[in-house]
Amino acid sequence: MDAHWRRLRLRMRTCSRLAQGRLAAGLIAMLLAVLGTAAAAAQLENTGQVLGAVTDVQGGVVAGATVTLTSVTKGVTVTQLSNARGEYLFTSVAIGGYNIHVSAPTLGETTEDGVNVDADQNVRIDIRLKPAGTTETVTVNSSAASVDTQSATIGMLIDPDLIHNLPVDGNNVVSLAALLPGVSNVNAPTTFTGDTSGPSYNVNGARSTQNLFLLDGAIWNNLYTNSGLNFPTPEALQEVSILLNNFKAQYGRNVGSVFNALTRSGSNEYHGVIYEYAQNAAFNASDYLLHTNPKLVQNQFGATLGGPVLRDKLFFFLSYQGLRVAQVNATLNTVGFSLADRGLTASGTALPCSSASAFPGLNCFNLTDLQPLSTTTGLPTHATNGLIHNPLWAGNPNSTPSIAISNFNTAWQVAGHTGTSPCVTELQGALTAYPTYLPTPEIPTDCINPVAAALISKYVPLPNTPAVAGSSSLRTYTAAPFPRTEQNGLARLDFTVHGHTLDARYYTTTAADFVARSLTNLATYERDAEQGSTQFGDIGDTWVVRPSLLNVLRVAYKRYDYNYAPLDRTTLSSLGANFATYNSVPVLPAFPSLGSASQAVSSTVNEDIQLTDTLSWTKGNHNLQFGVDALRLQYKNVAESAPSFSFTGAYSFLSQGDELMGLVGSQSFANSLDRSGIQHDYYFFAQDDWRITPRLTLNLGLRYELPLRYYQPHGEDTTFIPGYQSIVFPGAIPDLAFVGDPGIRRALIPNEYTDLAPRFGFAYDLFGNGHTAIRGGFGIFYDATSALTIGVGEPYHYTALYNYPTGGLSEPLLGLSPVVANYNGKNAQFSTPYSIFFPDKNFRGAYTEAVNVGLQQAMGHAGVLSINYILRLGRHQALPLDQNPAIYDCSGSYYQLDPSVYCPSPAAAILPASYTARVRYPGFNYGGGGVVDYNSIGTSNYNALQVLYSQRATRGLSVTSSFSYAKSLDEFSSSTTTASVVPQINNLKSEYGPSDYDARLTVSVGWSFAPVKETWGPRVVRSLLSGWTQSGTYSARTGQPYDVVLASDYAYTDEVPSRQRAQLIPGMNPNLPSNRPRAAKVVEWFNTAAFTTPTGGTFSNQSRNDLSGPAYIVANLSAGRVFALPREGMRLNFRCDAFNAFNTPNLANPNAGLPGSTGNTIYGTIQQTAGTNAAVGGNGRRLQLALKLSY
Repeated sequence: MDAHWRRLRLRMRTCSRLAQGRLAAGLIAMLLAVLGTAAAAAQLENTGQVLGAVTDVQGGVVAGATVTLTSVTKGVTVTQLSNARGEYLFTSVAIGGYNIHVSAPTLGETTEDGVNVDADQNVRIDIRLKPAGTTETVTVNSSAASVDTQSATIGMLIDPDLIHNLPVDGNNVVSLAALLPGVSNVNAPTTFTGDTSGPSYNVNGARSTQNLFLLDGAIWNNLYTNSGLNFPTPEALQEVSILLNNFKAQYGRNVGSVFNALTRSGSNEYHGVIYEYAQNAAFNASDYLLHTNPKLVQNQFGATLGGPVLRDKLFFFLSYQGLRVAQVNATLNTVGFSLADRGLTASGTALPCSSASAFPGLNCFNLTDLQPLSTTTGLPTHATNGLIHNPLWAGNPNSTPSIAISNFNTAWQVAGHTGTSPCVTELQGALTAYPTYLPTPEIPTDCINPVAAALISKYVPLPNTPAVAGSSSLRTYTAAPFPRTEQNGLARLDFTVHGHTLDARYYTTTAADFVARSLTNLATYERDAEQGSTQFGDIGDTWVVRPSLLNVLRVAYKRYDYNYAPLDRTTLSSLGANFATYNSVPVLPAFPSLGSASQAVSSTVNEDIQLTDTLSWTKGNHNLQFGVDALRLQYKNVAESAPSFSFTGAYSFLSQGDELMGLVGSQSFANSLDRSGIQHDYYFFAQDDWRITPRLTLNLGLRYELPLRYYQPHGEDTTFIPGYQSIVFPGAIPDLAFVGDPGIRRALIPNEYTDLAPRFGFAYDLFGNGHTAIRGGFGIFYDATSALTIGVGEPYHYTALYNYPTGGLSEPLLGLSPVVANYNGKNAQFSTPYSIFFPDKNFRGAYTEAVNVGLQQAMGHAGVLSINYILRLGRHQALPLDQNPAIYDCSGSYYQLDPSVYCPSPAAAILPASYTARVRYPGFNYGGGGVVDYNSIGTSNYNALQVLYSQRATRGLSVTSSFSYAKSLDEFSSSTTTASVVPQINNLKSEYGPSDYDARLTVSVGWSFAPVKETWGPRVVRSLLSGWTQSGTYSARTGQPYDVVLASDYAYTDEVPSRQRAQLIPGMNPNLPSNRPRAAKVVEWFNTAAFTTPTGGTFSNQSRNDLSGPAYIVANLSAGRVFALPREGMRLNFRCDAFNAFNTPNLANPNAGLPGSTGNTIYGTIQQTAGTNAAVGGNGRRLQLALKLSY
């Protein structure tokens, strides 16, 4: 590990030690403060409720009956008396199995066995006492239907049978969210991930970063973008509950869902499992489009053990899981760079120019195979006049001949020569006969840039796969080793003493991977070594003050570390460029995409400490809860930046041609980034579940949220105020302001002190028998702000963006400012062009208004059917806007000011000089990354009809199924980007359309079936037919939206060209018949002839996300058998899981980049499949073998 990497790690460790010391002190102080006061209440629940009514045989209420609730596994008892209406209520009951014993003076006694309490569930057990002297025991059917007549919350407890028996790819329980209505795009990674790619999903119109994940009631989110973390193995989990809408005031912080996983605890009996899940490519099917089956050997194994330390007092539970993966990353894409593209013959000698070329007698590289084909004629585009432009052509709208000449001469001179490059002489000689187009797609090999040639030779293999139909471009298949190693462990203790139940757990994960962070086109480029770990500790105290008063105190600490560094330290300098050394290969996002990680070396820490306290008080017909939740959150990321180069095809028409010649279209450079923030959050709530009558319950809640804004701990925060002159840094350019300047707070955005979140719900038992309930509610939910509210800019972080530089790839900074040295607290430097990302001064936290109304009905003995209408209105959604567009105005005030500047000709409008002259704030970068205002002006709208059916295990069958008919609308659907996303910054309404994750129709089913043991027939028949199990999941949804976008800037503002939309030709239908064969859809998914470029200086007539991609259907099946072993309680379970069991070719969205001056050989085609688990690619069927020993 080199010095640079060690230096970054040292900085992180120093910060970490200081932070750990402060957090430990804070933890102790907070714990003592709470224990020393009568603090009340909290936010989080990992318990349920048991309630009911006590009557005599005539139906009369029995007041004052003694009701005792006893834990079956731990022997803990709680007792209370029924009220004047004969009702009893046990709140905050730990999940598990219970017995209820009821007695009353002058009446008999009754014991109800087999009562199961689940997280966030209300269990109703009505008791009928017989006359005095009568004693009876009733076994409650734990699978009986349980209609919720106490709450308006929409949610679901995932049946434990489903958790442990469903075929779940990667053993990640977050996958189970896909079973519920309103859920789409589930990402449940098998292994430890970076803090922006952890478990996530979209639900009910919310963004994927707006869910609250909980582990035993403690926050389980990362901080930067609020993704989740991987939970312990399912074998270590007791239950998983997911709240989808209108949850009570205990819950908040996020507007999406609440995903709560609860760990197992020990009991008075010793229990455990030993298991292994194995996958191997030998059992897998090839991908439909890749036609390959990459290497995969995956073993996921582990064990659990739980039991008593002191019977009825102290219990333990342990779990361990290991993961070993030997696999490869595989890609298949149109990369280019065949032998002819490189100027070589099949034997490796120089390729002579053809006699029809503009350069007979010379050697050439020939780009014929990269020509986009016409969808109507099948011939190369521009076939009548040749495809390739002469790079020195005078009419180039993007650059001038002098820039191209400078590029060629610089490459020649950096390579050790003097004078003019022979390439320039040869190209100039052809201008007379061919001033624009060359007669053939051939250019002299003297024009190949030595740095580009070295890079392509080192990293880009020759094409090795035929072209897709409709394209002349061969494709390149690459594969790179992708080994992964991970282990995690959980230890839990539960202790009951003197009315207190103490629970404590420690969970840790460590991971080491080698990954390819490339942009999907080459798996072998930019491979990184990753290391990560999680440490989590949680202590809780449940105190039964008296039967009607219960207090739950919890304190938790979590630390997440994630580091990566490139394995290949090749630099442009080592490839022959005159360029300052960076510690990684560059990012090259051209058609032959190479690289995507803007951070070359990175180290990240997420750290949080949490304290909650809950007071539950049953008073008459009121179940009252009061709470406080305090959080301290710290995020830190220290990273180097990699240089980035883009080859746009502006010189030769093809991006690969420009890359071969080292003609850079745009480039960016940055120094090291130290992004860190600290936040303190405080939440308070009051909740009253008021049972007005035996049939009507109101849920009345009020939550107050006070999330103090993130601040940079060292004051290295930057913001943008037009006309402001800093006194902290007097040498700074006007418009920049810093913490310490007058009027600039430690946190750049003001705190909000008025975030009151009312909650209202009702549940009406329609017939009074607990079988039918009408439920509805309304609530306001606030969303946490992310660490993106930390401003980033000079002098703390320098970023420069340049278009069409004169030095090209051989000397990128020729005539430009050098990259500024890293800021060390004393060396403040400011260098143009400036870039800044900052939170808007009027930034507000996002919130959602949620409404639901519906019916819940018991179906048969064990099923519950819920039908609900959901309405969710999101406000103050975050989205970044560039405040520094290049202004194009041919009629307004800017035109009157200087028409030659603000209304240039189309050819001049897209020149760098024109953009620079027209920007709103001179000196700052443009193009969507100059003055990026992180704003909160977005909105969202979600309407849905949702149906949910659940059935707990009855005659061996457990089922959860859902259906949604929904529509989700917004202006932007992500919270993770720091670049501008809106092309028309003064017309946000133009972006309002279907959300990126909008799925009109979704259907999901999950089932587990273990038939009752056969008792008929001969013994051998009974043995053969018994013990079999079958389970599976089925998911289907309609296609998700996309846009046809432009290849370059037609609005002349340089605002997010990649999101500027193509123009729909009047009278043309963009959709093709849906009943075509799949092969035809792959070649052309939509009508590619229906789109064209908009008029220069204008925007498209197309709304955002107007088109819909392919639907998605997948079935995962599992079959196995359970063998009873001679030793009592021991079972051996063997099963086989099949992911995408029917090998359904699910297609990803098409390539929708309209061919422009750069061409696009795959326009309209589908290049990849949509894999399981929200992945792109790798859609073929995969088998998994599992063996589990239970004891």
